[in-house]
Amino acid sequence: MTKVCAVWILGAVVAVAQPQPSQPAGPKTTVRGRTVDARTGASVRGAQVVVELERRQPAATAHGDHEGRFELEQAPSGTRAITATKSGFEIFRGQVAIPPNGVDDVVIPMNRYAVMTGRVTDENGRPLVGARVRALTRFARDGVTVWRPTGSGRDGASQASTDDRGQYRLWNLPPGSYYVSVAPRVEPGPPGVARLIHRGAFYPGVASREEASKVTLDWGRTLEGVDFVLGRAPETLAAGVVIAEGGGKACENCYGQVHRPTSVGVAGGLFSARPNDDGAMVFEGLTPGRYGVALQSFNRRESSIQHGAAWFDVAEGRTGEFVIEMTGEQPVSGRVVLEDPPPPEKSATEDSQPANRGPRMITVFARGDPSDPLAVRGSRGGNARVPPEGPYEFEMTVGPGASRINVYMPDRNGYLRSVRLEGRDLGTNRIEVPRGGLKNLELVIAFDDGSVTGRVTEREDSGDSKGPLLPGPPLVRLLPLGQSGRDFGDERGARADVEGAFTVQGVPPGRYVAYALPPSPGYPIEDPEIQAKLRGYGKTVEVRAGQATDVTLTTAPRFDELR
Repeated sequence: MTKVCAVWILGAVVAVAQPQPSQPAGPKTTVRGRTVDARTGASVRGAQVVVELERRQPAATAHGDHEGRFELEQAPSGTRAITATKSGFEIFRGQVAIPPNGVDDVVIPMNRYAVMTGRVTDENGRPLVGARVRALTRFARDGVTVWRPTGSGRDGASQASTDDRGQYRLWNLPPGSYYVSVAPRVEPGPPGVARLIHRGAFYPGVASREEASKVTLDWGRTLEGVDFVLGRAPETLAAGVVIAEGGGKACENCYGQVHRPTSVGVAGGLFSARPNDDGAMVFEGLTPGRYGVALQSFNRRESSIQHGAAWFDVAEGRTGEFVIEMTGEQPVSGRVVLEDPPPPEKSATEDSQPANRGPRMITVFARGDPSDPLAVRGSRGGNARVPPEGPYEFEMTVGPGASRINVYMPDRNGYLRSVRLEGRDLGTNRIEVPRGGLKNLELVIAFDDGSVTGRVTEREDSGDSKGPLLPGPPLVRLLPLGQSGRDFGDERGARADVEGAFTVQGVPPGRYVAYALPPSPGYPIEDPEIQAKLRGYGKTVEVRAGQATDVTLTTAPRFDELR
């Protein structure tokens, strides 16, 4: 059997089947080796090396010395997962064959991340201090292209501010193609006024992403000279007001995030500003065009919360005007409908007593929709837990605007088939939450899911494994393909075992493209350009209700090998 858990991928829940332990823990032994730079062969000193049991439980840990050498004592024999981590390098994930008498020649290749540096000046060559530079990569989600800063792990630094010399440094960048943007510092002014002295730009100094040139990075590369010269901002003015519910005072901890349609999905927008005590906001120096402003607040417990938004136009010679009507989180309620649920399981203690007739727990959740230009990515949505004994009703609060609603059940393979409002099938899990909220939502959960089973084979050109080190188990991903108009985020996945076998459970019926991805963190399979390059590796599978579909996959190249 397999156990199903869930992971977040670009804001969606993806069921991932974890393989059960394939072998018992063998006798303890010693593993020796060293960590090296994958490109130069130079020693990587101070890396942490861990041999793991199933489910990533550490069994033995060691740190490399100044020559990169490590010694893992009391390591279990057998084929085991092994990881190596060090700041500035990609996490290495692989497997190692450990005989009972130990092994002495484990050489772990580690990929050093790339670095990008440059300088931001004004038209007279003077350094601009506090300008924000970001490296952006493209992802696709629910048919929406999302541009977001990239980086890797806790040490990632895909955005940085310029120092007193106008210089910046972006580091921990994976290989790939980036658009680089710069936003000048908002100059201080009276309360409620955000003043731009210089224009923002995309590399190499153009106004929009459509005009920009990509910057390409490889492992271990330090790219210098990604410079910007920012011209003076135009003399434009946009003014608006925040109106609180009931005519009261605007929230004290709110701020407005300013976006352009061409910056949709870019985390953080262009800049932010706070309204003054009267709720007034003024933006000076925006380039002519259409903009949106989203009123948000933030606290550590609840993350970002959106209170309202408005669009406005900026043109030279006239004032762009906007009004934001504050709305708090709105109530959303309804019921969960179980469509043909499986028969109840028998109790483990008494065959005559049935176990719970429903899922152990159903979690209903809603999150900001990435297709909404002013939605807050990662904002706090609603959550409601439905008990197994029923009634299957839920009530929660959700921020105003567009959200995606879905369900998670840890112990069943059911899936969200449809969302109904007042008896009408919406054909999507996207809901618009108006002032006053939503009532009478019906979330229909079906249990006619299928499964995809198979085996993953290595590419012929992938090369032979060196010594006892083996490739890590690949991750199988299923991406929906022409799902008859379904718009529910039906991605599914499973990690193969040490033999390459996998089972993906709880798959809604329909057509999918199946990929076997190498164990590289952050593989951008959602990027349409990456998918186009993997056409020879993706296989179309038809999942039928209640049936298992078998497929053999070949491990795709690492994404940095696709260029």
